[in-house]
Amino acid sequence: MEGNELNTPKPIEIKEEPILTKNGMVQTYAEDMAKAAESLQGMELKKLIERDEQFGEQKENLSPESKKNKILMIISTILMIATVTLVFLVYKKSNTIVSIPVIQQNKSIIYTDKTQFLSIDGLNKDQIIQTIKNEVSSTDVKSGGIESIYLTENKQVIGFNRFTTLLNLNIPNEVSSYTNDNFLIGAYNGSTKSFFILLKVKSFTDIFPGFKLWENKMFSDLYNLFGINLNTDNQDLLTKDFADSILNNKNARTLYDKDNNPILEYVYASDTSVVIIANNETAREIMTRLSVNPLGN
Repeated sequence: MEGNELNTPKPIEIKEEPILTKNGMVQTYAEDMAKAAESLQGMELKKLIERDEQFGEQKENLSPESKKNKILMIISTILMIATVTLVFLVYKKSNTIVSIPVIQQNKSIIYTDKTQFLSIDGLNKDQIIQTIKNEVSSTDVKSGGIESIYLTENKQVIGFNRFTTLLNLNIPNEVSSYTNDNFLIGAYNGSTKSFFILLKVKSFTDIFPGFKLWENKMFSDLYNLFGINLNTDNQDLLTKDFADSILNNKNARTLYDKDNNPILEYVYASDTSVVIIANNETAREIMTRLSVNPLGN
């Protein structure tokens, strides 16, 4: 045994030489290696932690449950709805026909050379009459021409019944019941500029009794509208009777002055037309147009 002990090699003992640091501390090589290992492990651990934090942030940013993404999703939804709504409105507007207020005009009874619309909104009787007279006196229609005048309320042409109401005309029921609401007033530019009223009626037989009744009030209703000056010399016209007459082979009723001049008359221009005029020249032109124009039939 002693021989074996002599033959067994002894372990080599590494003797570390102490190293003197700058601050005077003694540090060995083993300690340096341990610290270096700890430093490396710390750096790797720090990198892993930083990488995990970055991944966590990316995961949170990509998650629909995050507050930021919820807000973005809401904004995106609102923008999408707004876009769809805008497209719908643009499409609807492009397919919508723009409605422009247009004056509704009745079908003209005869051919006329010019048409004039006169608004009478808010006007009283005297103002309406003066508006019509002003238009008649200032018409620039050609010589021998006829200007049709349409009175309007709220951009709508008024009919005969409304016309008689506004002017407080004493129209008997026997006239209004057989007269079409589509009527015509206007100006004729002949030797003088004169006013006329053209009515469409059911028939001569139906309307004749009613006009006979109206004769008692016709002159007082219409003299101002026709521009007839009433004075002491012609006041008898208010009570004077109309007389039978013939104009272009058409039956008529005429009111004459004391000099036997026609002042106001109405003519049965056709079986369904009655024209009220202040001179024969106007009546003849209207009857000519009625005879050649289908609208007058």
